[in-house]
Parts: sequence; C-alpha cells; structure tokens
Amino acid sequence: MSISPRGFYQPPPSDRELTEDIVWEVLRDQFPELALRTVKLLGSGWEHDAYLVDDHLVVRFPRYADVALGFEREEGIRALVASVAGASFGVPRITLWGKPTARFPHRFAGHELIPGVAIDDPRVPVVPELADDIGHSLSLIHSIPAAAANAVDVDIVEDDPRDLSTGLHLVQNWVSLVPEITRAAPDACAWLRAAPVVPRRYAGVPRFIHNDFQNEHIIVNPVTGRLSGIIDWSGAILGDPARDFSYVLLARGWAFVERAMNAYDLPLDAEFAERVVFSARLGSLAWLADAIKRRADTTALLETVRRAFAAATPNDGSMGYDIHITRATDWADRAPDREIGADEWLAYISSDPSLTLDPTNGHHFAVWSGESSHGEAWFDWSDGQIYTKNPDPPVIAKAVAIAYTLGGRVQGDDGETYLPDGQLERDGQIEEDHDWRTW
Repeated sequence: MSISPRGFYQPPPSDRELTEDIVWEVLRDQFPELALRTVKLLGSGWEHDAYLVDDHLVVRFPRYADVALGFEREEGIRALVASVAGASFGVPRITLWGKPTARFPHRFAGHELIPGVAIDDPRVPVVPELADDIGHSLSLIHSIPAAAANAVDVDIVEDDPRDLSTGLHLVQNWVSLVPEITRAAPDACAWLRAAPVVPRRYAGVPRFIHNDFQNEHIIVNPVTGRLSGIIDWSGAILGDPARDFSYVLLARGWAFVERAMNAYDLPLDAEFAERVVFSARLGSLAWLADAIKRRADTTALLETVRRAFAAATPNDGSMGYDIHITRATDWADRAPDREIGADEWLAYISSDPSLTLDPTNGHHFAVWSGESSHGEAWFDWSDGQIYTKNPDPPVIAKAVAIAYTLGGRVQGDDGETYLPDGQLERDGQIEEDHDWRTW
C-alpha cells in the first residue's frame, strides 16, 4: 500500500494481464482434474483478482509480484484461526497451489468457497442472533495467544497509521482535500473540524485481531441470517480489539454492536466503547472522502457515516439527537415485517410538495421547505425507517405528519414517542410536564 502525493492510499498498479481466457488456460494446464465448466470474475481487490471456478473453487491471482510472496503467511494465519474457530465460522484453507508460467507470472492459490454472502447483502434477513455469532467469534479470535500469533508472523505494528491519533490527522487531511464532503456530511465534518478529544490509547494486552473486518469479509447465510465464515486474514495483527468492533458498528449500527459486545467473552476496558465509536467515525469519513474523490456512488457510505455518528457512548458529548419515523415498537429494533419501504418513502416525497429529493446526499435524502430555526431541514431513509437530526418543533411536527400518513410513530433516540398533541410518551407513560410544541 502506498500514499499518493494528494494523501490518499493508492494500491500499486497491476504488473500483469489477466482475463477469463488466461485463467481458464492456466488452470487447464496445471490442474487437468478440474472440470472447468465455468470461470467467472468474483471480485477485484487491492491485492488480488478472485475467480470462481465451477461454482465452488475461489482462485486468487495476485495483482503484483509482492503479493504472491504472502500466500504462505496468510495460510499459516488461516490454519491458526481455523484451529480455534471450530464450527463457529468457516475459514478458507488453500487447497490449490498454482505456479508462475509464461501466461501468468506469479504464484496463485485457490480454496473452497465459503458459502454465503457479505453481511451488507440485501438478501440477508435481519436476525439479532447474528450479533451473538459475531461477538462469540471475535471472542475466539481475540483469545489466540500472542506466542501462537508470532509463530505465523503476526505481531504488533509500530507506527500503525490506524492508531487513533495518527488516524485523526490523516482523515483531517483527506477531508480537507475533498471540500464537497462538507455538504454531503455536514455534522460529521463539523465534528472533525472541532478537534475531537482522542480516546486514550489502548493499554491492555494486544489481542490477535482481524484488522480489516469489513462487510465483504463477514460472510452470512442468506437464508438464516447467521454467520457462515470470515475471510481475508492477510491484515491480521496484534492490537486493540475495539478496532474489529468498529467495523461491526459501520455494518449494522450501535444497537447491534452492543449486543455483540454482550456476547463477547473477554473483558472490556472502560474506554472500549469510545474507541469503537471514534475509530468507526474516522473510518466512515475516510471512506466517504475517498469515494467522493473518485466520483463513486456515495449512497451506502453516507449510511455508514450516519451509523457511526448516531452511536452514543457515555463520555461522548458531541453526538447529535435523531428522531425516527418507524412502524416498530422501538426504533432500535429492526423488524423486517414492520419496515417503511424505500419505495414508500420515495412515493411520499413525490406526493408532498414541501419535500424535494437531493441526490447529492443520497437516493432517499429529501430537503424540507418548511421553516426551521436550524436552517435547511431534511429527512432521510435508512434500514426501514425515516430519520432527521437535531429537530426543532416545526421539524418534529412535520415528522409526526409524515408518520401519521405512513402508519408509523415518531421516536427519539431514547425511545420517547412524540404524540400529535405535543405530549411525550415514554415506557407507556405520558410525561405531563413536557410539550414539545413549545420547546
């Protein structure tokens, strides 16, 4: 990995040509036992192009020479992780070792496909037990002894750019290079400009961590919604276990992370949650800045930023306050059978002349033309509900009107329900001394 003159990470350029025909030819010559009925590109990353062969074999071809040198190390890591994973989750193991040839100049390797899809795949049903699976699996991973990790060349990384202090300065630099991000994520950028207090550095025993626990590396059964496997172990290090949890926050939100933490069998230090949130915020802004710079679609990343900045920890005073238009009993409980559909929300926007879609902030982001003391007011849709941030009474009133039409209710972050007559209901009780219309 290298850094461009403008500050963003850039992968080295590929040093070879690769097509499906070349893949087919190389595999046919070296592995005549394979049927080779189908060969199709599964995906391309910074280090490899992965091809799915005969619907069961994943063959990874390095994009440049140095990557090919890392297969043995990664296989050693996989063997170590598999030894503790048991039946809890699948770990790919290399079953096919390819040699460089005139047609492809590097070593390559293949493993059996871990069945399932990435955690963010829309086909995955939302089941709370997935958080339990992830919490338990991270317990197993983080319990791997340092000596065993050292034996497979996994160690502490000195001057790690993802250290929180270093990371803050890097992300501040990256965001400064992409001025458009301020409009896309104004609250998040305001937090970054305000020089947030960095949580104290993790002082506990360095744990074996995945270190790149992104959506595409968490494989989920698309039928049951339960964890199927964890892939791509090349970045494993000894470090802060909060880092792995920060990726979980970006994938599923804070309520999900809390459940995963409750299923985690190892002790958590007092500032663990703060580091999870801080790391997730930096990561979400870095990803968004990079996507905007590349002129890529930012819809999913804006939702990732929202998740990171909706998370609340006891010692964090920088959080905003959201209200949620939801059909669920509690907005924090994702109930697929009670979701407000994206199409429903878009249809509502079309029927309401006071709402205007603003695609620069996402496919479901609508600006409201009504009066608000906070300037431009807006509503957005995500995960089966509609939300807005830091509302004043006119915005709350508009939210209540939208909820009435869509058959939902308006709830605040702490579960309080805003009633049309100005009252607040909490845990089934009316709060007599509150009238949100007069705030």
